[in-house]
Amino acid sequence: MDRDQTTSSALAESPETLGYLNLWQIVRRRKWRVLLGVFTCLILGTAYLVLSGPQYESTAAVLVLKKRLETAPISGPNQDPRQLEDYLATHMQVITSPRVVRQAVTKHKLADLQCFEGKKDVTKAIVDALTVTRDTRKPGVSPSNEILTIWISGKEPD
Repeated sequence: MDRDQTTSSALAESPETLGYLNLWQIVRRRKWRVLLGVFTCLILGTAYLVLSGPQYESTAAVLVLKKRLETAPISGPNQDPRQLEDYLATHMQVITSPRVVRQAVTKHKLADLQCFEGKKDVTKAIVDALTVTRDTRKPGVSPSNEILTIWISGKEPD
């Protein structure tokens, strides 16, 4: 009896092997569906790669200093509460405002660039691609309350 149990246990396969065989059997039975899924994914991936193309990005860090009237006494710290006001938010709004961008488009003739051919509203295209944020915090560096990071991204390097 021990010999029969040993033989039957030797013939039995491990659960990992059974799982692999079950998966292989499913793939063999449904090979047309599997192939259709693989080809669909390949076609969609290729189409995304062709249509998305390269993405170019340009960044700039701008130091914004607020002019202050020095009315503090010569000795002792300046207790002026106006120094604590947040003026970067205003600058962020000004930089991304359509009026300022429109002036830049007109002054520098940006509408004539090849990358804006066929665009109805160049100003809107630039405003949509333009992003302004405060200085990003980097490990080991104290954050600055005076630096704006400006970047624009697009499909054309111009």
